[in-house]
Amino acid sequence: MRLSRVLPIIWLGIIFYFGGLLLPTFAIAVDQAPALRVIRITPTGQDVPPGRQLVFQFDRAVVPLGRMERKASEIPVVISPAINCQWRWLNTSALACQLDEKSSLSPATRYRVTLNPGLKASDGAILAAPVRHSFTTERPKVRHAWFKNWTAPGLPLIRMTFNQPVARESVAKHVFMVADGPQKQRTSLKVEPDPADRQTPLYLPLPGEKIALIPDAATSSRPADADQKKMKPARQPKHGVSGWYRRWPNCPWTVKSN
Repeated sequence: MRLSRVLPIIWLGIIFYFGGLLLPTFAIAVDQAPALRVIRITPTGQDVPPGRQLVFQFDRAVVPLGRMERKASEIPVVISPAINCQWRWLNTSALACQLDEKSSLSPATRYRVTLNPGLKASDGAILAAPVRHSFTTERPKVRHAWFKNWTAPGLPLIRMTFNQPVARESVAKHVFMVADGPQKQRTSLKVEPDPADRQTPLYLPLPGEKIALIPDAATSSRPADADQKKMKPARQPKHGVSGWYRRWPNCPWTVKSN
């Protein structure tokens, strides 16, 4: 009789003892935050305009407000081909690789991005695995093509302009004529720069005005140092202002204040 009363007490003691050992492990499993995730990386896709920013958007806050700039050694990101990133948190959950005018993305280039584990969110979560991403910047396209004249019977002269500088060898390899017929015979073309092409001003101050005309300018009203070294000064005008010239077909004009 006494033994039957003692056994339940012994079992209860065993349950509470082992239950106390298991409770901390259970609590840790419940409180552990889910893995940090990347919602999106921009830019993405094909024929992306070659801009000057990459953005990594996370699903939660990673850093507190305060010091938003970061050194490259603090960011576990690998980009190929390599670019000169200036890292900065745009907010607590968005990280940006920013490029200056001299380090913008190259056109017609495929970039591969790998974000390795290493960043820790505010709640302690980290990436479960590396995140890989790729995109391709804008590739060469024919902007305009038209018949110009005949150089001889059966020898047409066709003028073409592109959306970016191209190599003569590449144009000769990929541009051809196809005969209208069942065999679709290809005819290769002789490619050479258009001698009638005219240079447009890279930087042209307007006399008596605080503005300058700049072809295809993004942020600066002055030509880049590299462009100035390549360009020869134009003839000195009467009002005492010189300009720089370069070849660039169909360059739009931009008006910008000094």
